[in-house]
Amino acid sequence: MNKKILVMFVALLVLSITLTPFAVAKPWNERNNEKFETFSTTVAFNFEPILTAIANPEYVPSEEHTNKIIYSWEEEAITGYTITVDGDTYYLETDFEYSGVSVTTTIGEPFVPNPILGGMLEGSKTHWRVDYMYDFSAVEGGIDGTISMRALTTSGPDRLMYITSLQGTGDLKNVKIWATAEGMGHLGIVSGWPDTPPATP
Repeated sequence: MNKKILVMFVALLVLSITLTPFAVAKPWNERNNEKFETFSTTVAFNFEPILTAIANPEYVPSEEHTNKIIYSWEEEAITGYTITVDGDTYYLETDFEYSGVSVTTTIGEPFVPNPILGGMLEGSKTHWRVDYMYDFSAVEGGIDGTISMRALTTSGPDRLMYITSLQGTGDLKNVKIWATAEGMGHLGIVSGWPDTPPATP
């Protein structure tokens, strides 16, 4: 298959995973407590790790008697990422570094390749999970600390991808983030974000 076409298929895959209908999104802008600030991200993916994962699935327990198929890839090579907190925007490599691992698990035979999703095998259900980290300590100046995040979604009508913070360190120790997918990014609220302004990009 032509590589450009395959990249377009993978782009559709990412969109299908992350796109959240506006009608079912949480009303994040309606804040009843002043301790909450708006939180949003924008993301530009490098598709090479996803293409490699689609070409090398893990069959569980084996290819002959499969009941689960797993695709996993590292996301260090994202080509662009911004985090905006109440109008202040922090930039990848200028203010923070990003690392993450994405795992897509499909269960329930029969497994059928979906040409629209680059040939990824589909079953009755697909679960998608990303464990990732924003590392502000990796860049001198500005915020000092890291925050671990998790994004989860399952295939189905009107599904949402939920994003939550797990643990912070340093200046981000008491930060809590709740968000849902919005297009190719995230939209939600945050509490405890430090007052340190972003660097000038």
